[in-house]
Amino acid sequence: MTDLLFQNNSYIRQFQSRIKKTITLPNGNVGVVLEHTAFYPEGGGQPSDKGQINGIPVNDVYSEGSDIIHVMSDLPQAVAVEAAIDWSRRFDHMQQHSGQHILSATCHELFGAATVGFHLGAQSSQIDLDLPGFTDEQMNAAEQLSNEMLYGNKAVRIHQATQATLHEYPLRKQPAKDFAAIRLIEIEGIDCCPCGGTHVAATGEIGMIKIRSWERKNNAIRLDFVCGYRALADYQYKNLLIKELSGRLSAPGPQLLSTLDKLFNKADETNRQLAAARQELNVQLAGNLYRQTEPEKGIKIIVYQLLNSSPADVAGLAKQLVSSPATVALLAGVADDNSKVHLVFSCSPDLTINMGPILKAALPLIEGKGGGNGSSAQGGGSSIKHTADALELARQAVIQLL
Repeated sequence: MTDLLFQNNSYIRQFQSRIKKTITLPNGNVGVVLEHTAFYPEGGGQPSDKGQINGIPVNDVYSEGSDIIHVMSDLPQAVAVEAAIDWSRRFDHMQQHSGQHILSATCHELFGAATVGFHLGAQSSQIDLDLPGFTDEQMNAAEQLSNEMLYGNKAVRIHQATQATLHEYPLRKQPAKDFAAIRLIEIEGIDCCPCGGTHVAATGEIGMIKIRSWERKNNAIRLDFVCGYRALADYQYKNLLIKELSGRLSAPGPQLLSTLDKLFNKADETNRQLAAARQELNVQLAGNLYRQTEPEKGIKIIVYQLLNSSPADVAGLAKQLVSSPATVALLAGVADDNSKVHLVFSCSPDLTINMGPILKAALPLIEGKGGGNGSSAQGGGSSIKHTADALELARQAVIQLL
């Protein structure tokens, strides 16, 4: 059984111990069990600590029965070891986990919501609330009250309770199962609940709680939040983003939304004008192609490549071409970055040519995929250099069907 130093003191950064046993793990790793450890194993929604033992990195920590397994790539040579916790990671987890307790207590007080899930992630954390619905106003209220609780700098205490003493504590939620002894985290005047994680000593050390968003998830309301240094980094990033946008748009922060609205409206109008111009261009281009193409067995087989075009451009031109009778359009459009080519094979309604098999035969040449019905088929691929070959193959296939 490993003695858990972190259960009574989350601030232990370095400690000495002895190797109790070692375990061979997959991928050449070694599992080291110490007589006592300050490394927190993954559990309760909180990731494990990392750090070093005798200068060798500890990459993961997990519990197995009553032992704590320290996952390492190499085995320390001495039995007596010196260990160090990655303190920046540990303190970050302390801020997030203690902040979660306060946020959960706030949501319980304001909305009567039980916390039914918690995950401490690498970028942000989430709690799941047993609520039928939620609003932005509720989110703001929970954030406001949670931060007010921080500013009182209330003490965070660790208790070891038994069945006989549990009634002495103002629990927000009861233990999930029977126990002989259980660890409680009490935030003075705010919260008290069972927890095995690492926590700050006073709420002021959490710094700030910021709820970034909320969503409905698996019949619960999920809040995404950050605390402490993560909240500071989140604010710094967003402040820099607003500053950059303000500079580029020549608009102060309060006017950014109205400025963006004007730009979006202008872009919409430009897109409408562009679509009208593209339609007119398709009409003129289709007319020119139709006039320039000599019929074969009474059918005009129009083969053409468009440069710097989108699939919609190619499909629009094909639609315009086959509006004329006795017409087959075999078109290719190359993207403006030359990364892919799009094929559209169509025929006018008065013809009974099945374009699907013709496209299917051409697609391997451009390393593409696609499909369609009898009168129209389209697909795209990345091998642009064989576009002309694909079009010629399709032209020959059409001729053979006439």
